[in-house]
Amino acid sequence: MAKIEAYAARPTPLMFENEEGQRAASALIEFGGWNHVSKTLTPISVEALTQKPGAPVLNWFFDSLAAAAEAGVLDTDGLADQLFADSADIDALLELMRDGSEMHWLNDRYFCALQNCFSDEDCTSFDALADAFQRDLQFA
Repeated sequence: MAKIEAYAARPTPLMFENEEGQRAASALIEFGGWNHVSKTLTPISVEALTQKPGAPVLNWFFDSLAAAAEAGVLDTDGLADQLFADSADIDALLELMRDGSEMHWLNDRYFCALQNCFSDEDCTSFDALADAFQRDLQFA
């Protein structure tokens, strides 16, 4: 039996971290989210984005959240205002998270970002997160 060589673990890349992902991001930024060029976050129009055929809505949302959290630009007191254009967008995200057909796991960077934003919450599944978002995310 061949021995498996040691390796250095690498964090899951966000879409902004390679050329192909940056091209995809440039097509989604009109809906809000993380701007990898200016390093800014604008509220995301999740509901409108769900109407775009083939749009990776959950990936876009959570990549934007993780990038903003890693950059230190989020504030837990105004998190809903920072992440969502309006309350219908929270509802649209919750529906996607509970449906679970688009994405099935929280990668390491999403998990760390969520733990920093919701330290007392279960951040291990989309169902648990949907409950936390519904309970804790309120517009100012």
